[in-house]
Amino acid sequence: MGVAKFHLSCDFECDDDGVLCVALVKCVKKMINVHQQIFGSKPSGRKICSPLEKGDHPELDTGELLEGDDVQKCQSLIRATQWAVSLGRMDIAMAVASLSGFRVTPRSGHMDRIKRFHSCLSDFKQAMIGFCVGEPVPRMASQRPVTEMKLRKKRLSVDKHFD
Repeated sequence: MGVAKFHLSCDFECDDDGVLCVALVKCVKKMINVHQQIFGSKPSGRKICSPLEKGDHPELDTGELLEGDDVQKCQSLIRATQWAVSLGRMDIAMAVASLSGFRVTPRSGHMDRIKRFHSCLSDFKQAMIGFCVGEPVPRMASQRPVTEMKLRKKRLSVDKHFD
């Protein structure tokens, strides 16, 4: 039995070092397709590194309240971004959480923020989470937990070793 290749919208692969990598490439591609169906275009082509602009406060939005189908579209898009967070895209977690409270009565500015989330995800759709699945490292009981961070092939993997 080999390594799973795809499960729950996640792509899985194991690199040469034995690191199990999880990516949301197909999940993000699907989100981009839905974005294109709803808005008539792909997410913004400019590089967006952060899901929210500096100093942005969704709770202070005074834009028009969305009505009818737009409310359902906004709710669906928020759920999709929440799913991406659940699958490991922690880089947008705070931004999605701050917007999730406005699902019942979303405003036009909230929809603009969702578009920004999609741009952020589409710019970094190759992001991966790496899990070292090798043997644990033996340590003395007196040693403190060690966290090792490695940047390999545009992937950040975190190895934690505990007593």
